[in-house]
Amino acid sequence: GHLMVLKGFDSRGRVLVNDPAAPDERTVERVYDRGEFARAWLRNKYGTAYIIAPLELIPLTARAPLAELFSRPLPPGKKSKALHIESQLLPLERINIGEARGAWLKISAVEQPRWEQRRDKGFKPYSGWIESRAASFHLLLEPDAVVRVKKASLKDGPFSELSMGTRVRTLWRGKGSSVRVLLPGGETALIAAKDLNFLPIKMGQGKLRKKILTTARQFLGDKYYWGGRSGYGTDCSGLVNLVYRVWGLDLPRNASDQCVYGRTPAGRLKPADLIFSTSRKDLTRINHVMLYAGGEKLIEATQDSG
Repeated sequence: GHLMVLKGFDSRGRVLVNDPAAPDERTVERVYDRGEFARAWLRNKYGTAYIIAPLELIPLTARAPLAELFSRPLPPGKKSKALHIESQLLPLERINIGEARGAWLKISAVEQPRWEQRRDKGFKPYSGWIESRAASFHLLLEPDAVVRVKKASLKDGPFSELSMGTRVRTLWRGKGSSVRVLLPGGETALIAAKDLNFLPIKMGQGKLRKKILTTARQFLGDKYYWGGRSGYGTDCSGLVNLVYRVWGLDLPRNASDQCVYGRTPAGRLKPADLIFSTSRKDLTRINHVMLYAGGEKLIEATQDSG
């Protein structure tokens, strides 16, 4: 493969490059017709590019189906995973890199805010460690749809499915039932349109509340998963974060932070409102969140019943 440096574009949109195939050093800098360059690069080389930048500036996301976020790089052994898991990151979710340590990356989860109460700094991105193999290049295109079912099947792509809550960029939407979407790393796949909510979502509050509860009911009977925030399993706050995300509403990741983020209802509880609880031993510490489902019913992910 021929390698050259893309420097930019001139006022006519032509491509400015440094081309090592030039006959002498003086003519290395060249201007190519944009259409001809695109045909050679995109058709023959499939748009392959190397981006050279400091590690902290490289835009990354989670590789499908997800990346798990830990409080520290894990030592070998399955038991350490359960002890240190904090959350999960979905494909195309934005993350920032802090540092690299062996096979691990310290990152900030931009779409999972956390209240920095002790430092009085307000909401900041949730931070932790992910395995470097679970990260992928992010193409920085704004998503315009979100997966609404627990697990959505994919066709004609490198992955078999996407989790609920995964936000995607649609590339093509025909008259049929399939939509082509962009995946991490630049791959694409087909997904059923019925498995997506297209953003932005415009809906009356009453209907929206019912939709949130209908989405939460997809998890009834599922096993509790500490640190889970996906169609593969959730904990209490992960469930709340996920089902609100499906309908275009972003909440913090943890129950205590969701409590700070919300406000006390002025009147009666409404369906899809959140109810928080504490331990008897520490009434100041929120440790659980539930969805009010109307009447005397709640929907919750609880360790007590599995």
